[in-house]
Amino acid sequence: MEGVYAVVTSKDTIHKKQGIWRRFPELCDEEILCSDKVRYIGDPVAAVAAIDEYTAEEALNLIDVEYEPLPAVFDPLDAIKEDAPKVHEGVELNINVTATSSGAMSMRPSSSAMLSAKTTSAAPHRHIYVWKHTALPPATATTVN
Repeated sequence: MEGVYAVVTSKDTIHKKQGIWRRFPELCDEEILCSDKVRYIGDPVAAVAAIDEYTAEEALNLIDVEYEPLPAVFDPLDAIKEDAPKVHEGVELNINVTATSSGAMSMRPSSSAMLSAKTTSAAPHRHIYVWKHTALPPATATTVN
């Protein structure tokens, strides 16, 4: 197509996995351009270099990809069940990264003035930490259900 310099797919990459955990290569689980499995709408499968954005968009619209539907999981609690569809191969229960704490964990509950166990949720595309390093209750709190 006139004005298109290149079209690349996973065949043109070095097949190195990437991810937000680059310091730990064993945790990187994303390809620059998908080769075998597309996990979500928007997962990149091709890239176009063209003279301008309009030409690139036109070339992208000419690319035809055949997708095979995969079983899906939409709830994090369902995703960690034994029989859940595997989102990424090579990880147990769809858990790629776990966080741990060190210290005298057994002493913490007994030395706490108050304990609370609740389920926390966030919007699916919100970048936040879901654990609290420190939590202080209101001064008027006396009991927790």
